[in-house]
This record gives sequence, structure tokens and C-alpha cells, in this order.
Amino acid sequence: MYEEKKLVTDNTVELFTRQWRVEQPIANVVITHGYTDHSGRYEEVARYLNQHQISVFAFDLRGHGQSTGERTAIQSFDEYVHDLDHFVKSLGTVTPLFLLGHSMGGLITYKYATGSKTPNVRGMILTSPSLIQNASASKLKIKIVLALSKLLARKRSSVKLNALALSTDKGVIEKYNNDPLVANIGAKWKFLGELMRAMNTVPPSINQMKMPFLVFHDLNDQLSNPAGSKLLFEKSTSSDKTFETVENCGHELLQGDRSIGQKRMIIDWIKNRL
Repeated sequence: MYEEKKLVTDNTVELFTRQWRVEQPIANVVITHGYTDHSGRYEEVARYLNQHQISVFAFDLRGHGQSTGERTAIQSFDEYVHDLDHFVKSLGTVTPLFLLGHSMGGLITYKYATGSKTPNVRGMILTSPSLIQNASASKLKIKIVLALSKLLARKRSSVKLNALALSTDKGVIEKYNNDPLVANIGAKWKFLGELMRAMNTVPPSINQMKMPFLVFHDLNDQLSNPAGSKLLFEKSTSSDKTFETVENCGHELLQGDRSIGQKRMIIDWIKNRL
């Protein structure tokens, strides 16, 4: 059963949510999307999980998709983490529960999993997570962005997501470019600074990650640094961790014809932890 709802957070932001539920699910998955993204782009993933008796819940981050809030504008990255927490709590006791985060949604999911009490969460799945700065981001460039995030906090930058790097599947790129709910309009400088600051908290907190996790990354990903996924795998203290490298897919590992391998591995990974 598919259902759309609106969820008002404690600071009056209205989150647009989607549910793809099955009767008597063997597991439940909460999806957190990435930058410029929205929950509707994960319908194919949700339907695939439904076929394997897994219910799926997703929401549009504030300032994305059909949720309220200025487009790609935040005062603190923790706002996203609080939104995920609010959404999970709104579901009540759905168990067993797994978290799935893509790109920036992977960073949000990671920070939620390391900073919150998550007794009902059985494990975490990350695809192309944006855990650390890109290799092309020099120390000088990072300092400049952090400075501009304060000086020009309310101004919108010209920094946009390079859609050509999303996927090696041209159909995925075409759908993204023609999606009216995608907001690739250039992030506010404050947003960029908060994103960088959030990434800077990952390396010193990795030893707090004890939750079972599965992480996917294309080693040639140009939009998020695969070294972050490798660092998570090598330095986390989880006794149940898996790092799967993907070839010739690009950044969007759950979209298009080349995503079937990742989807199958997700199903197997979840079933092996029930």
C-alpha cells in the first residue's frame, strides 16, 4: 500500500513523507535522500524491496522536494539529523528497522546513528555517502568556503551538482534533469559551510560506529569521496561491517539498469540480519 502524508516537525517545518508498506513485513527500511534529491526518486527501490516483503518509509528533507523550507538552505546541518529523528519516531515501533542513506543522506544517517539512541535499528545501509571532503577540495578551498558561509550566509552560490557525474546510465541523468522536484539551483553559502563542518566531524567520531552496516561506493565517484567509505569500514568499531566497491555506475547506485546488483545485495544483507 502506498501512502503520502505530511509531518510537522517541532519547529513548524512540514515534511512530505511517503510509505510503501506491505502486509506482515519481515523488515522495514527508512530512506534518507541526498542533496537536490527527493523521496520520489526512490520509488523503484521501494517497489523492489516490497517484492521481498519489506516496507519502505521515506521523506523529503526540509528545503527539498515537496517539504517546506527555503531550497537547499539551513542554519545547521543538525536540522537534517533532527528531521530524520522526528520521522523515525513518527513511525512508532516498526521493527526490525534498517536505515538507508544516499550521498548527503548517507552523512545524515551516519550522524543520526552515531549520535542517537537507536534501539530498534538493526543496521545501516549507505550508498555513495558524503562522509569526507572530496579529494579535489584543498585546505585553502575549504577555508574559503567556510569563510564565505559566514560572510555571505544568506546569499546563494553558483555551486550546483554536476548531473553528468550522477550515473553512467544516460537514462538516470535525463530523468534527474527533467524532474520538476529536483532543486539543483545552487546552494546557499551557509548550507555549503554546514555541510563541510558536518563532514569534519566524521573522522573523529568513526570509533563510535558500532552498528552493523553495509556501504557501497563506486571508486570513480566524482560527487562523493569513496575514501570516506573506506575510512568508515577500516576505522569503525562495528563487528559486522561490509564495504562493497562498484564499477562503472557513478554516484547513483540505486537508480537505473546498473542498480540491480546493489539491490540484490541489500535484500540478502537485510535477510541475513533478521
